Amino acid sequence: MIIKQLPYHGTFEKIIDYIDRGAHDETDLTFFKNIGVSEGNTRDAVLNSFIKNDRYRGLRIKTRGQHVILSLHHLDRENVTPEIIQDLVAKFLETRRYDKCVTYGRVHEEKNIHVHLYVSQNYFLKNKSCDVPKKEYLAQNRAVSEYLEQKYSKELPNSYLYHKPREKERKPFEKTPKGVLKNKLINMLDAVVEQAKNITHLSELIKKKFSDVEIYDRGENKHYGIKYGKLKFRLGTVIRPEQLEVLKRLEQLREIEDRNRDRDDLSPSLTL
Repeated sequence: MIIKQLPYHGTFEKIIDYIDRGAHDETDLTFFKNIGVSEGNTRDAVLNSFIKNDRYRGLRIKTRGQHVILSLHHLDRENVTPEIIQDLVAKFLETRRYDKCVTYGRVHEEKNIHVHLYVSQNYFLKNKSCDVPKKEYLAQNRAVSEYLEQKYSKELPNSYLYHKPREKERKPFEKTPKGVLKNKLINMLDAVVEQAKNITHLSELIKKKFSDVEIYDRGENKHYGIKYGKLKFRLGTVIRPEQLEVLKRLEQLREIEDRNRDRDDLSPSLTL
C-alpha cells in the first residue's frame, strides 16, 4: 500500500469538496473522527468541525492540515472489501494518532482503490501539532505495512510492501542496452517519485536532479512518457502503477487549486 501524505494550505471547503467529488456515490464508505454528523447537513457538519478545531491551532502551527492518500495495488482490486478498507484506515489512523485529530475521508475508485483523508494539523481542540519526527513517521508507515502483510497477505498479495517494489512485480529486464538503461532509470526515479507532490512537481524534480531525463507530452496527452537520453518510455512502465495513479490524482487537485487561485482568499470565519 502506498502512503502519500502532503501538507495542505488551501481552504477547508476546497479539500472537502475535492474528497467528496471523487467518491462514487453517497453510499460509499466515509470516515469521520471527532466530527459531529448526527444533525443537519453532513458537509456543513464536517466543515464546521474543522473550523471549530482550527481556532485552537494558534499561530505557532503554520500548516492547517494533511492530505493523505492510501492506495492499494490495482491487481488486488477484486479482493478489496469494505471491511478490509475500514480495518486498514482504522489501523493507519490509530498508528499515526490521527484518531485524536479531526479527520474526514472517502474512498475513490479508479483503476486502483485509494482512500483520501483530510486530517487537522492540531489534535482535537488542542494547540498541539500531530507532527512526528521523520524517523517515527517512517516507522509508523512500516507498522501499517506489516499489519497489512500479516492480516491480508492472501487478499492483498501485491499491496503489502510499502516503499520498495516487489521483486516479482519488477523483474530485471533483459540485459539488452535498452533493458539496462530502463533498469537504471527505474532505480534513479524511485527516490524522486517518493518526494513528488504531483506530476508537475515530479517533472520539476527530475529536471533539477537529472540533466538527461525529462517528462514529455504526446499531443493532448500531458506527461505521457519520460525521455532518458535518446530513449523514450511510457511513465507507467518505469513508475509503479499505484504511485503514478496517486500522483495523477494530486495533479488534478493542483489544477483545481490553480484555476481557483484568485478565489482562494480565506473568509473571516476561517482565519480565527
